Amino acid sequence: DPDSISTPYICLMDRCTGAVLFERNAHERIYPASTTKIMTTLLAIEMCEDLYKVINIGNQFDTKGSATTPPLSRNEELRIIDLIYCIMLVSGNDAASALAIYLAGSQDQFADLMNQKAAEIGMTGTHFANASGLHNEEHYTTAYDMALLGRYAMQNEAFRKIAGTATFDVPAT
Repeated sequence: DPDSISTPYICLMDRCTGAVLFERNAHERIYPASTTKIMTTLLAIEMCEDLYKVINIGNQFDTKGSATTPPLSRNEELRIIDLIYCIMLVSGNDAASALAIYLAGSQDQFADLMNQKAAEIGMTGTHFANASGLHNEEHYTTAYDMALLGRYAMQNEAFRKIAGTATFDVPAT
């Protein structure tokens, strides 16, 4: 029953064909918040040949908003896959920021990569400003664009596995 759906913005898209099955305000600009992390995770998967590589996360990452539990420590050494699970399972803004800086050199450069991928996917109503989804007037999307992103992401086997994981233990560092 469409009337039982409380969100004002929705786009239900067929995974195989891309046909829109149901929508409400699907092309209106909205703030994506933590659903941004779908793009962050997808880019990390696509950019990294070895998700089990151990990296030093440095000391420049953002600690605003939700943090990994326990929060990441400056110059901590973690596997890329650990950061990805921290991003997807506990919505760790610190992990998203640290991984973005590791992969692109800065949050701004990673946002550029996010916007390039968004354009490639056909997300014409989207502009990313950071890897975590922290509020920014220049960080926006549409329900339709997020449906496109979800459809694209679910074609990636590693993403499907990560998105379908309920629990994950990060090894002690």
